Formats: sequence, structure tokens, C-alpha cells
Amino acid sequence: HYPKNNVIAVVSALSTDTKAEGTTNRLLAAAEAAVAARDFSDYLDRIADTHLDVIYTMLKTHNVRESVRAYVTNELKVIRMFCEALQVIRELSHRSHDMIIGCGERLAAGVVAGVLQESGIPAQRVNLSNLWPEGLDTTKIGYHHSAKQAIVDTLDKVFTTDPKAIPVVTGYIGHIKGGIIGGVGRGYSDFTAALVSAAMQAD
Repeated sequence: HYPKNNVIAVVSALSTDTKAEGTTNRLLAAAEAAVAARDFSDYLDRIADTHLDVIYTMLKTHNVRESVRAYVTNELKVIRMFCEALQVIRELSHRSHDMIIGCGERLAAGVVAGVLQESGIPAQRVNLSNLWPEGLDTTKIGYHHSAKQAIVDTLDKVFTTDPKAIPVVTGYIGHIKGGIIGGVGRGYSDFTAALVSAAMQAD
């Protein structure tokens, strides 16, 4: 379709051959370890290794590689600091839970956007993590109407800035009231893709 038509990519977290070793599961394990006042560093270090391996394998252009590496490093630094706070608080709210697992999609969006840029394709990572600060209530009738409008408003800004850009959208769509796993399920990236498709009237 590209470049004849606009293309939008919705990404989920990077995974491996073993589901237990996937990014989302490692993030959850890190959070659980932090709440239990155990060491969580190994989980985050493995996530870093997985993403850095992709970055150094696929990105050969120095500026692109270093930009993506810095982005991934910073995202994981934020999660590391958050887990340190959890070791003190010893409690994981739905909002905190969502914020942590959403890191996987933010990392993936950065990496995929970088790979596209490496190939000469203009791409922008689009972080939907803060799409609704008060949380989206998926039990409310008609919630999808406001959800789609928020998505349209966000992506229209991308296409206005660069009509040929491919938005690389996080499959994590922000805080869901009651928690994204409870409110949507583990397939939340598919849920986001469906909302984006409907909102942008995609083929």
C-alpha cells in the first residue's frame, strides 16, 4: 500500500520463542518482584538485552541507531525507577500495573520506527499511553466513540506534520479503568489496532 496510501502500524511488545520470556511477562515479573521487595533488575536487564540486540543487528546508520538506543534506555530507566518506588510502596495499583506493561509497546514502537527510518521510510512513533489521563471505562456504553475520536485527533496531528509518515502506534492505549488486563485482556494490542482501524476508516 505504501507510499500510494497512508499506512499506520500498531505494534505489540517484542516477544521471543518462549512466551514466558516475552517483554510483557518480564515486565510483570519485575513489578511483582519489586512489590515483594525482591530484586527485579534481571528481568529489566533481559528486556534491555533483547531490544539492544535488535537495534545493533538491524540499525546500521549511526544517528538512527543511537537515537533508538537512547530512547529504549530512557524508557527502561523510567521503569527501573518506578520499580524502585514499588519496593517501598509494596503495592501495585491498576494504573501502575498498566503503566509498567505499557512499556513493552513503547519500546517496540521506538524500535520499529527506527527500522523503518533505516529503510528510508519516514516514520514517527506515536505513544498512546496518555490518551485519557482519567482512564477509559470500557464498561460504559458507547465508550468506543470517544476512544476513536481521541485516536483521530492524535493521528491527524502526525499526518498534518508529515503526510507521508507512517505512524508507529503503541498497542498499549493508556490506562483502562479496572486495569487493561481486566478491562480488555492480554490481547489489548489487537483491541487498539481495531480501534485505530475503525477511527481512521482503514481498508
